[in-house]
Amino acid sequence: FEVIDALDHKGVHYLAVVEYTENEEDAEDAQLVILSVGEDDEGEYLDVVEDDEVLMEVSKLVEQRLSEDYDIE
Repeated sequence: FEVIDALDHKGVHYLAVVEYTENEEDAEDAQLVILSVGEDDEGEYLDVVEDDEVLMEVSKLVEQRLSEDYDIE
């Protein structure tokens, strides 16, 4: 995966990632994935966002931030 944005929201760090591709045509169809960054005794880890409301909030923030650089549908 390739990280295309990162942000903090309500005390949690989130990453917006897409599957890495070397082909620009494939990149146009890439699906955006939002992951939260957690931490435990072994260090940092990535996790899916299970709360739909939080996922929508973070997705909207990411969309606003990336809309200047990417064509988001």
